[in-house]
Amino acid sequence: MKERKNKPLDYKYVASVINYSKATKSLKERNDCSVRAIATAVGVEYDDAHLYLRETFERVPRKGCENMVGKILRLIKSSPVQKIGDREFYYEYVQRKDLKNRYKVHGKVINRRKTVKSFIDTFRTGTYLVFVSNHVFTVKDGCMIDNSGEEFRPTRKVIDAVRVITKSNQMDFFNDGPLEEFTFPTAA
Repeated sequence: MKERKNKPLDYKYVASVINYSKATKSLKERNDCSVRAIATAVGVEYDDAHLYLRETFERVPRKGCENMVGKILRLIKSSPVQKIGDREFYYEYVQRKDLKNRYKVHGKVINRRKTVKSFIDTFRTGTYLVFVSNHVFTVKDGCMIDNSGEEFRPTRKVIDAVRVITKSNQMDFFNDGPLEEFTFPTAA
């Protein structure tokens, strides 16, 4: 039997992903799940994510980020490409119909919200901000990145999800214009 690369609820503690030795803002911070989720999804430092959320989402320190999904939807329409430091990325909203499981019970078709476990099973590749009741965390290629203790709650219902797509800088070498024709020097 072939084993899957990431089993459901593969888990990383956010403290093992974020380098807190450089994070000065995290010392007295509470309700910072949105900061941790953005930092781990985009791959930036905690303080950079903190500043981005304060400026872009009007996040108040130690209060959390209110209506984050609504603000992301407005960003998708107004300025699709986002930037934190030198990392460019954009958001892609996951439609609510894709966040439901369909069951047939006694001949009736029932739609129910996906649980965290079924979300990870369905969305095995890509990076997502996953919103559950009063909390947000990152799922990256089928691996949940969250605070310690949250891995034991796989039945929480997913309310919303947003895919985070980072732009690759591989083509930066070619921004100077078209490549000139290259000819190898010939031996005389």
